[in-house]
Amino acid sequence: MESIEKLLEKYFEAETSLQEEEQLKVYFSSGKVAPHLVQYASLFGYFEQSKREPSPEIVFKKPSKTGYIRWMSVAAVLVIGFSVYFNYQNQQEKQTELAYQQAKEALKMLSENFNNGAKEMAYLEVFEQTKSKIFE
Repeated sequence: MESIEKLLEKYFEAETSLQEEEQLKVYFSSGKVAPHLVQYASLFGYFEQSKREPSPEIVFKKPSKTGYIRWMSVAAVLVIGFSVYFNYQNQQEKQTELAYQQAKEALKMLSENFNNGAKEMAYLEVFEQTKSKIFE
């Protein structure tokens, strides 16, 4: 009994050998288990039962084509989205540049007309001076 308790201590500290673990399995499957150790019988009984059960086959599945198609469609949507966004940005820059050029042309035309008007005002001033000399 003492050796079984010592083996249990070693087992729970992960220090037992395979032969000692086999002794524990034999003891707990014998049916003559001390009342204070009955709680551990189900633990070792589970290991024995799991040995008898067939292990499930491992099946490797190939990746499905729907997953590939789904990722490709997500990538296509992202590419289209980015191209639309950058095209919109490019259009905005072109419109801004066009508006700037038009404003620049309008101001140039206004400046030229203003300068022509200023020249005419100089002639008008000479005319005014001449008129005042004549009528004086």
